[in-house]
Amino acid sequence: MIDRRPREAGFALVNVLVILLALSAVAVQLLQDATRGTENVRMSRTADQLELFSQAGVAFATRLLERDMKAGDSDHRGEAWALDRFRAETADTAVTVTVRDLEARFNLNLLISQAPSAPEAALRALIDATGAAPELAGLLVARHAAFQPGPAAVDRGLADRTYLDGDLTHLGSFAPLVDDRARALADHVAVLPRGRGVNANTADATVLGAVLGIEAPAAAAMVALRDRSPFETVTDLEAALTAVAGPEAVVPAGLLGVSSNWFEIETEVTLDGLTHRAQTMVYRDQTSDEVVVFRRQADVTG
Repeated sequence: MIDRRPREAGFALVNVLVILLALSAVAVQLLQDATRGTENVRMSRTADQLELFSQAGVAFATRLLERDMKAGDSDHRGEAWALDRFRAETADTAVTVTVRDLEARFNLNLLISQAPSAPEAALRALIDATGAAPELAGLLVARHAAFQPGPAAVDRGLADRTYLDGDLTHLGSFAPLVDDRARALADHVAVLPRGRGVNANTADATVLGAVLGIEAPAAAAMVALRDRSPFETVTDLEAALTAVAGPEAVVPAGLLGVSSNWFEIETEVTLDGLTHRAQTMVYRDQTSDEVVVFRRQADVTG
């Protein structure tokens, strides 16, 4: 008689091993799920910490902007608010803060005007200076002409309709403006309330030359003058323009000033291998002497 016990024992052992292997696979899966869950919790906690550090950077910048409101009527890059990759570090975190004056750029909503010829000329000169596609001028002028406010719209407070409806600050949402030559214009324009012109104290030579209608050497000379002695008033600006470009050169009415209310605060925070970047658009409310957050965009990578 054949003894089947060893074979049966072998089958039993195989079954046990199969079961153990299956349980092992389940255990590994559970361990992986638990690890991912723990990692997700850690990343979520880290993301929350990153946001808090970023908000602290914004609070620091807004405090400087609020203090500056009481210091004088002009704004320039030599003041405390003009942070350029200011860096603060702790044992395991680094926070970098940059404040950009949005009024250093040409305000596209200046095209919404009862007398648009001067801002249109400035835009065409800016497009030419940056190498952007020449047809952009016509496209932008036509888009903004559609929002020209009539008297009734002005009475209802709708004069800044484009400012409320569309953000062309980076030209990303305007379909024809997608090639590299269009992007060359992006860092030189912004969409702000219609009454806000260009701050001659913070604009670069490209924007300043386009708005003033002067050649590049004269614009560079203007920048050199203001960097040595910032313009305190529009009268100072006019005197500098006369000295550089002659008495026939004039400051276009309503297009240039020496102060700013609108800024972008950029923060970058690193922690536990993650990087949090945020752009916060703020404005200084002159009636309350406070800095107000208008819009904020943030993302985490890593």
